[in-house]
Amino acid sequence: MRERLIAGTAERVFKPADIIEWDNHAFKGETRYSLVEIDDREAVHAQCTDDTASGLFLREEIDLEATPIIFLFPRGVEIKKALQ
Repeated sequence: MRERLIAGTAERVFKPADIIEWDNHAFKGETRYSLVEIDDREAVHAQCTDDTASGLFLREEIDLEATPIIFLFPRGVEIKKALQ
């Protein structure tokens, strides 16, 4: 499973091993992230309990004049549905 960051016309592809190293930010409760293998492919697994909210964040500076909008779509999500 790969995640894609689309900024303008450039595309960056991140592997799960990269994503698991991103900053973990908990808004409420704790989520545990680990690398797992699903159907012979590496993936990030999130284990949480009820009423938790957190995420893994890639922190980097972005020129918002050159790239005013950034979308993150998990592989397999239709862009049309995600933008609605």
